[in-house]
Parts: sequence; structure tokens; C-alpha cells
Amino acid sequence: MIDGALSLGCGLVTGFAYLVSHATEADTSVPKLGGSVLCGALAVSFVNHVILVLLARRSVGKALVGTRVVRTADGGRPRLHQALGRWLGGFFFGIVVLPLAFAAGGSEAEPQDFAGLRIVRPRKGSQTDGFPQNRPAQDWDETPDRSGR
Repeated sequence: MIDGALSLGCGLVTGFAYLVSHATEADTSVPKLGGSVLCGALAVSFVNHVILVLLARRSVGKALVGTRVVRTADGGRPRLHQALGRWLGGFFFGIVVLPLAFAAGGSEAEPQDFAGLRIVRPRKGSQTDGFPQNRPAQDWDETPDRSGR
């Protein structure tokens, strides 16, 4: 939820900047404004979900709630193809799965990452800032991240 609000907010700022920069032009059409909002939101979403996850193992929203993204297999850093797959999968989930679940009356199922990545919470009293680092998956505290993406 936090990351989605961040992307949408930045997209709206981009759209507003487009309107201000083209205020004197006669052609400030809705498709151009919509394209500007969409491009801004996608760019921020990409940086947040792919670049930041590769560099810091967390997005802005994950940092605010204290979770981290790790590889399911060994707890290591996410790889580029995994971060991209997770980012693209998030769009599919938000555009297709959530509306279908809402139309069907909702679901209690926990969303699982399918790109070989997992969201984990820190363990209390851990030596390595609370996050698993190259430890087997069964040693992690896999409390689901309920804050959204």
C-alpha cells in the first residue's frame, strides 16, 4: 500500500508538472496528461521495486515497516531477473487477481512471491541487523508483510 501510494503520488506530481509546463499550449490533451502520469508512476515504481530492492533489499514501504526482500533459496540478495519478475508480477496481481478476488467475495489467502523472493521480518536480538543473510529458509521468521507493496 505504501509503495503503491508513493508511485501514484509521484505519477500525479509528474502529471501536474506536465500541465504547468504546457499551460500556454493549446494542446494539453487528456491522453498526453494520462501518459505523463503513467510514465511518472511506472518510473518511480521501477526504481522503488527493482533498483532499491537490488541495492538495499527493500523498497521504501518495506523500509518503513521493517521488512526486507531476500531470495527464498538461500536468503541472499535478489538478482535482477527476480526483482524484475516480482515487479511485473505485482502489476499482474494488482490488475487481474485483486479485481477477480474482490468480485468473487474476497480471499483470505496470503499472497506469495513467485519470483524466488520472500519478504521477511527481522528477528529480535539478531547480530546482523535482524535480517537473514545466507541462512536456510527454514531459519527465517516469515511473518507475512501485510503493509502491501
